Amino acid sequence: MSIPEGTVLIKRACGHSSPYTFKKNERYGRQRLESFLAKKCPDCTKAAIAAQEAQQKAESQRLKEQKRATAKQPPAG
Repeated sequence: MSIPEGTVLIKRACGHSSPYTFKKNERYGRQRLESFLAKKCPDCTKAAIAAQEAQQKAESQRLKEQKRATAKQPPAG
């Protein structure tokens, strides 16, 4: 992977390194750097979203099964 001049690899919150470009005379450079460091890399973000969606689907399926099971039971009385 070739890195353009003026760009460095910086570790993100997830532990992976990503290229970051320091800009000359940037007004909010410190805030941009802090934001960059706080976020996960794109691959980790996609993986986290996929895991969350899978968890939500499993929970939805479990609730549907539970609802069907209670609907099949005859009323008590």
